[in-house]
Amino acid sequence: MRAAYWDDATSAVVDVSELPDGRHFVNRVFTPPSNRRRGGATAAMRATVEDADAESTTLQLYINPYGDMGYDDLASFYESNGFVSDDRGVFTREPSP
Repeated sequence: MRAAYWDDATSAVVDVSELPDGRHFVNRVFTPPSNRRRGGATAAMRATVEDADAESTTLQLYINPYGDMGYDDLASFYESNGFVSDDRGVFTREPSP
């Protein structure tokens, strides 16, 4: 997997790191405030999960709300991209076949 995925139209970025066990951790998803709600983060995340699926890689993340994005908004975004939360607040997305 690449270390970063982006959407050129909105400057949205998804930063990803490989963990020692082969899973990948989503460090950050960011879209400049003036470009939010235009689909950029969705496009960048779609590219991320497509690569993860192609490589049979599990993705994980923690939600860290900031700015005008609350926990529930972010949880909905990640859930719409196939992530599931556990009882510790870790969101995991297993690769699709």
